[in-house]
Amino acid sequence: MKKLRAYSYCVIVFSILMISCGKKKREAIEGVYKGIERYVHIGPYGDTSHDESYIHQIELKIQDNRHFLLTKETYPFSHELSAGNLVEDGTDTKWQTFPQEIWTVRIVGDSLYGSFKENDNWAGSKDHYLFEGIK
Repeated sequence: MKKLRAYSYCVIVFSILMISCGKKKREAIEGVYKGIERYVHIGPYGDTSHDESYIHQIELKIQDNRHFLLTKETYPFSHELSAGNLVEDGTDTKWQTFPQEIWTVRIVGDSLYGSFKENDNWAGSKDHYLFEGIK
């Protein structure tokens, strides 16, 4: 009986420590990342019709314990990303089929690397946004 009670206490303490560590990691990821975004528009024949870089920011906000809400100034919609993937793997990708969009976010320390592709091979044109920023 004593062993069972001691084992139960160990499980409870370990669970509390794991939950608090995950929360601290989520809070460390949350914030506004400022940096340079490069926008490239590739036309239907593979020609680059637009290529520019500018100062930009992306915000990651904890929506609940399971998701981050990603907001970009230049994009009218926000996207949910898996908190588990960002905390454990440092990366998450969100796919949307129509219109086709691929959002990839990678966190390395205090840096965020983003690749946002709209209309990728849809109707022959592509819009790519590449972001590198720090918190």
